[in-house]
Amino acid sequence: MRVLRALPAMLILVLAACGINNVNITISPDKATMVVGSQMQFSASVGNAGNKGVSWSATAGSVDSTGFYTAPASPGICHVIATSQADPSRTATAVITVVAPVVITPAEITLAPGGTQTFSAVMPATGDTNVTWSITEGLAGGTIDATGHYIAAASAADTTVFHIVATSVADPSKSATALVTIQTPVVVAPNTANVQVSTTQQFTATIRGTASGTTVTWKVLEGAAGGSIDPSGLYTAPAISGSTYHVVATAVADSTKTGQAAVFITP
Repeated sequence: MRVLRALPAMLILVLAACGINNVNITISPDKATMVVGSQMQFSASVGNAGNKGVSWSATAGSVDSTGFYTAPASPGICHVIATSQADPSRTATAVITVVAPVVITPAEITLAPGGTQTFSAVMPATGDTNVTWSITEGLAGGTIDATGHYIAAASAADTTVFHIVATSVADPSKSATALVTIQTPVVVAPNTANVQVSTTQQFTATIRGTASGTTVTWKVLEGAAGGSIDPSGLYTAPAISGSTYHVVATAVADSTKTGQAAVFITP
């Protein structure tokens, strides 16, 4: 009976000698930067245990039983975890930074027709900045040169959205898109009007934002041949029909902010 009572103590000593209570686990790599949807093989090493097996899990994306990991479709921070099968309280964690294939700066911007902006792009996983630039809408959306310098189309309609695309030179399957919204600084209403010869049309102007005040000056872009407009925005058509003219409102506080409306003269 004394032998039977001693067995548990002896078993504990044997287990301790084998290191079962001192299991350790490491993961490789323990940190990584990955592009969304890309894949990477992770490995784990278990020490002080006869059972070297591990179980794999991930906080985002997916990982199979061999440690082969697939990053999620969205950028962010996630973790790949290896858990010792010999002692599930022992784990090792890899920190994964998931990035977009290409990042454009700025990602969104609002410009006036004819406005300019220089964009930059980088592939975060590699630091490569070699991209080709294009505009999804072609010349209707403006122009962009090899350095990312963009000029919006001067004729772009108000609140039109264009798409600037940066494509990796090293891997053309990787690209990103920035959004450009065209908004005239001054909104003239109505935006278009049919006005009979020698009659009048009242226009109003609204300045976007509050920094530029609320007062505008009026003019006819084509000069006296296109009619006349008084300080209140009351337009008088010329005596000859068949042409289109443009009335322009300019913010008094900031002469760079303008808007215009098209006027077609009818008989």
